[in-house]
Amino acid sequence: MARGGFWNSCRECNLLYWTINCVCNGQWVSCDLNPYISNNDGTLVCGSNYGGSCSGCNLQSATLGCNCRKMDGSTNWGTINLNDHLTYGNGRLYIDY
Repeated sequence: MARGGFWNSCRECNLLYWTINCVCNGQWVSCDLNPYISNNDGTLVCGSNYGGSCSGCNLQSATLGCNCRKMDGSTNWGTINLNDHLTYGNGRLYIDY
């Protein structure tokens, strides 16, 4: 199965707390992103627990964006292209990195 590329099969995506919900091939599916995305000094990267230091998150197409705390206490608008890491297959969404 191909890595990433969920946007080829999924639309109508929304974010509820740390969970992405999408209609993929006509069915609603979801994936909790918090175990797979991290805040690295204000930048979203693969890892875990971005929910502990990021807030105000939203989705713009396949891009997740959040206000994330930096080590100096300031915040930065960090983004990550989920299409590079999120895969749809066998009726589910999952991270593949």
